[in-house]
Amino acid sequence: MLPVLAGRLGDPVRPDLLHEPESSDRSSGQAPGRLPGRMQYSTSYVIPEIPPAELLAELDAAACALQELSARAAELTLVVDEQTRGLRIELEDADESRRLSPRQLFALLAGT
Repeated sequence: MLPVLAGRLGDPVRPDLLHEPESSDRSSGQAPGRLPGRMQYSTSYVIPEIPPAELLAELDAAACALQELSARAAELTLVVDEQTRGLRIELEDADESRRLSPRQLFALLAGT
């Protein structure tokens, strides 16, 4: 069963906050960790029980970047255009409003 992260959005990610989800599906006869109606697929990737330290560090950096944006009253907006299915990313700050590419968003969240 995959662990679930307990905490609030924007909090640093800590491995000690990982816990096993409480499963109500054990009485239904389904395998632990399976939800009714969930799509099943196979993959050649190995999914670890606990996220790697590098991923946790990247999530921490993103949380810090979002906290910095919040502290300066900046607003990050992501919108999917229903017709084109394209993604629009906008950063509104006190001084300006600008559009970001996905690459610029990732750089912003990485703190670079």
